[in-house]
Amino acid sequence: MSNSLRIEAFTLKAVEREHAWQPEWLVSVPMPQGGQEADPMAPDSGDTWRVDAVSGQVYDGTGVPAKTE
Repeated sequence: MSNSLRIEAFTLKAVEREHAWQPEWLVSVPMPQGGQEADPMAPDSGDTWRVDAVSGQVYDGTGVPAKTE
């Protein structure tokens, strides 16, 4: 998969946000190293982002809402 980003949603969970429980997907975003495709099963090969399953809002690995263009 050269020149593309491979993203895998692997868990649906509930998280408390704004005093209410919200469903969200945990999404693995592998980061390529040295120009090679990342192995999504390798430890520390990327980051885990969260996607609100209702609104679609994306949160980065630190829980901060990701900005979209």
